[in-house]
Amino acid sequence: MESLQGRFSEFLYQSGDAWGVGVLEDDQGDRHKIVGHILASPGDEIRVEGEFIEHPRFGRQFKIRHFHLGQARGQAGVMRYLERLPNVGPVRAACLYREFGEQIFEVLENDPQSLCRTPGITGRMVEDIRAAYLAEKNQRDLIVFLKQFDLTDGKIAKILAAYGPDLTRVLKEEPYRMIADIDGFGFKTVDQIAQASGVAKDSPARIAAGLLWTLQGAQDEGHTYLPRDVVLSLACKALRVPAAKIVDALKNLEKSKTLVVEAGGVFLPHLFKAETAAAHGLAALVQNAEARP
Repeated sequence: MESLQGRFSEFLYQSGDAWGVGVLEDDQGDRHKIVGHILASPGDEIRVEGEFIEHPRFGRQFKIRHFHLGQARGQAGVMRYLERLPNVGPVRAACLYREFGEQIFEVLENDPQSLCRTPGITGRMVEDIRAAYLAEKNQRDLIVFLKQFDLTDGKIAKILAAYGPDLTRVLKEEPYRMIADIDGFGFKTVDQIAQASGVAKDSPARIAAGLLWTLQGAQDEGHTYLPRDVVLSLACKALRVPAAKIVDALKNLEKSKTLVVEAGGVFLPHLFKAETAAAHGLAALVQNAEARP
């Protein structure tokens, strides 16, 4: 596998899930067309792993297998990054670098008012500059955080596209919604992300998601329902929480009509409806047959 490192220059094409075609300019100034999930903005320092391919229509391009987002480095890299922040531009970027050097990022994070020492930069400008920097840093940190779960760049792009600037809140407050919101995300992966985000093992949201996962797994195996005792046993084993908490969660799911508990069985609502319809249909057939002379 080959790798390229340098500055992401521009998008030539971009779809809604961060898949695109762009240009990476390496440290020697050579420009390379790169193709794949590009989790970056123009000006970012990136490293990509993959291989060069020859496209029959678009020619030589680098197909991305793994994407890594880096921190701006060196005078040229830091100044390019600063230039794209609001109210900065080339002249102020040069002044900021001359004043703070590569410590500028630490200053932006911990002592932003020091930027007012730079000619032409006001307190209001500092607020805008810092807000833009922190938003980009937050996304970079989120990408690094999500990569530890062996998610593909495509899946990380789906998460970023689904929640945008609200992602930090979703991860901390309602991570299990990812199972329903984003195709290809199951309970086990989301549970790892949720617990790393600080969600407690006995969180009602976690137990509810685990119960739904248990019933959906049964459906995938061809079952229309599971006995209540079996559901409790399977969920208790998988979630490793006290049975009483699972019972409480099951009651809440029944109350909200997210699950149906009937005659000792636990059903997903659409399967209960289908079972009920089939039973009524069969009863009607039997009744009609008995009514015939």
